[in-house]
Amino acid sequence: MTGHQENSSENRESLAPAFDYEALLERLNGQHLLVSELVSLAAENFPPDYLSLKQAIANREHSAAANLAHRMKGRYLMIGGMPTAHVLEQLEEALVRSGQQILDRLMERLDEEHHRFLQVAQVPRSESS
Repeated sequence: MTGHQENSSENRESLAPAFDYEALLERLNGQHLLVSELVSLAAENFPPDYLSLKQAIANREHSAAANLAHRMKGRYLMIGGMPTAHVLEQLEEALVRSGQQILDRLMERLDEEHHRFLQVAQVPRSESS
């Protein structure tokens, strides 16, 4: 991917919603509690997984880091955190075939996308509350 293509992809991602609560709620047949649990699980697991990923990359344990990025990507794909999942996918691919500089940049973007996710993933109160 050229620098221009990568920047264009980043711009599209930053315009994409970090998380679509209503879409996940619809996919889960209106189960607010399940949506809340899945979002909480993603939010709670991110910090230790992120630190493990960062450490594996720093130690150049790229195979372990790629496996962890893959697992994290699946979690965000499941709940619809598409920009975060996309960065994790790029990170996973970079771990297999790219240099450390790209990995460092993707880790920064991953942190940014996760923070965007947390800002919008607040589970709204149900109307019956």
